[in-house]
Parts: sequence; structure tokens; C-alpha cells
Amino acid sequence: VHCGVIDISIRNKDLQQCADSGMRLYAEYLYQQKQYDKISFNFTNGQACAYQKYAEGNRMKFNNNTAVWVPTKGVDYGYETFQDYLDLVYMYAGSFSLSEELKQQPIAQIAPGDLFINPGFPGHVVIVMDVCVNASGEKLFLLGQGFTPAQEIEILINMEEDDINPWYTIPAATLNTPQYNFTVDQLYSWK
Repeated sequence: VHCGVIDISIRNKDLQQCADSGMRLYAEYLYQQKQYDKISFNFTNGQACAYQKYAEGNRMKFNNNTAVWVPTKGVDYGYETFQDYLDLVYMYAGSFSLSEELKQQPIAQIAPGDLFINPGFPGHVVIVMDVCVNASGEKLFLLGQGFTPAQEIEILINMEEDDINPWYTIPAATLNTPQYNFTVDQLYSWK
């Protein structure tokens, strides 16, 4: 179902699945740009989990369906701490929380980094990896996904093409990927 794999390591905790892969790429971009204050994801219960709080030494203490930040460590913006933060997010966020947190995007405005989200338990998420316009003015895009159990981010092939082709065209109603189908109104963008 794929023609390539993104060369980005996953940890051996079986946590980085489909929605997590979308959050990972977005967080990695912001982390590399040192935009730490913009790295925040909501848990399924709607509670925000900000990286900056985590990096400043706070950890979540859970009580039933809520959590509070408790200072337990020193300040550490290192990459290992960043990955520990993402593991926490992967455990408590997913396709449903992303659909609540992000804004819907018209399919004509598809852009790299957007996500197709089918929220649910389980749901599924695929990542828009790149967008281009061909010589006839048709918009094409590449898709990537993580999956369960946790695995690297794969670049999907378009099963509706005769050859191994990773490019998708904007569908009229349904986007058919090798393992999941989405409607065009299930495209979301980061706020």
C-alpha cells in the first residue's frame, strides 16, 4: 500500500499510530523552528497539553478524567524530553481530538500538512505530504500515514492508478486510500 517510508525514527513503545504521525510531523516542524509555545495538543477529553509546560519541568498527574500539571523536574528543552512529551500526547490524543481541535478545510484549498480525519474509536488519519499543480492545472497531492500497531510514516500509493503512483487528484466526493476512505469534507487544517 505504500511506495516509500519517511526516514524518521519511532520509539519502541507502540504509541505513534495514525493520528500521532500527523501530530508528530507538525510538532517536529515547530520544534525545529523553536516555536515551542505553539506546540500544544488537546487530549480526547478536550484538555490542552502544552509542550512548554512539559519542558519547564511540569508533569501531568491524572485523577479520573482530568489532569493537573505538577512541577517535578527541571527545565529541559532537549530532544529526548520533546519525544517524552509526544509519547504523553500519543497516549491521550487521537483522531477524535484532532477533529475537534483543527478547522475543516475546503478541498480546493488543500495544502501540505493538512490531515484527512475520520474521527472515531477507532478512526483514521492520513497526512497531506505535498501538493502540486500539473501542466493542465489539475491539483495533485501525496499522502502519508502511520498505522496500528505503531509504524513508520508511509507514503501511500494511489490504488486507482494502474502503475505504482503516489499522486492523488482532488476527488468529487470520496477519497479512496489503500486502507481507508474519506469524504472531501473530512479535510482539516492546523489553526
